[in-house]
Amino acid sequence: MPVAIAEMGMPGVQRAPMPAQVDTGCRVGLMSIDGQGLPGKLSGSTADAVAGRALDLRYCSVEFGDEVRPITLAQGDHVLRTTPGTRSGIDVDSLTLASDAGGVMMPLDDGGKLPASLLRSTSGPPAQPTVKVTSKGSTKIELQVTGARKGTPFWLVLGESNNAGWEAKVDGSNIGGSTLGDGYANGWRVHPPSGSFSVTLTWTPQQKVWIAIAVSVVAVPL
Repeated sequence: MPVAIAEMGMPGVQRAPMPAQVDTGCRVGLMSIDGQGLPGKLSGSTADAVAGRALDLRYCSVEFGDEVRPITLAQGDHVLRTTPGTRSGIDVDSLTLASDAGGVMMPLDDGGKLPASLLRSTSGPPAQPTVKVTSKGSTKIELQVTGARKGTPFWLVLGESNNAGWEAKVDGSNIGGSTLGDGYANGWRVHPPSGSFSVTLTWTPQQKVWIAIAVSVVAVPL
């Protein structure tokens, strides 16, 4: 093997202490898009860098400093590449692309994570309508619905095996037969006419039974 200098020193000269944070500033050469160099900024703790742990690489703007200007791409295919670590001295293992509602650029937190503001729910789930059974028979059920919102439909489920014989009326208006719900039950998609209204569920085949019984009652004496 040829002779090589592994290290050298100068008496009386000491290396300045390493900063606690790594900040390369905005530089070109770590990644490219369609062959054009894309500026990036590497940042993180020096301890992580020395230990070989991950640091953050963010897209930046050389002309505008920390102010990031979005990249505009024409319709079609585009190629985003990272520079091999043997050339740049930095291995880029992964990149995260993110866009906000409407397609605008979304700033990400450290490690490419979604902003904490998006993960926090600003409000609870919308309030569900309340259903109260006011009358219940073997073939007819009367319900009173409160807390609904006009224009916001909801599913009303009757815990009886699904059968086309069940029909529903909302404030007297027929909304037809049921749809399979919860894998076995009768379900209706109800469009609230107001915040409070009545629903009538009827087992319609029983009407034919009543007619048959009435005819039998008359026919037997005859």
